[in-house]
Amino acid sequence: MLEAHKVKEVVSYWHNLACQFVPWWFAVNRDTWNSLSPDIQKIMEEAAARIPDRVDTEIRKQVFDAIQIAKDQFGLKVIDLEPEEIAKWQKRTSPIQEEFIGRLEKSGVDAKKIFADLDRLYKKHEKW
Repeated sequence: MLEAHKVKEVVSYWHNLACQFVPWWFAVNRDTWNSLSPDIQKIMEEAAARIPDRVDTEIRKQVFDAIQIAKDQFGLKVIDLEPEEIAKWQKRTSPIQEEFIGRLEKSGVDAKKIFADLDRLYKKHEKW
């Protein structure tokens, strides 16, 4: 985004918040999904499972490249937050996420499992 929107030319500081800001979802209308045969569902699930790693790898490369260009050409200063500070942010936002999960669960979405999977993946790949 720094590169695409030319933000690098006007931003002096970049705070590395160590958070995932682009979740990748594969969604299909429930009725449409249920109308598909199990073998087609399996193919779609396998294909969808490959997308996040590929996209995440490309996004990270673009972000790091843009940050490096901004540092080299425009003097961008990168500020890394301490783990204790990140934990404070997570604590403050946790009730919002829990309320959202509750709403999704009421609508029939297994949001607890989805968010547990996301949390596991974030922890696995949390180091930028």
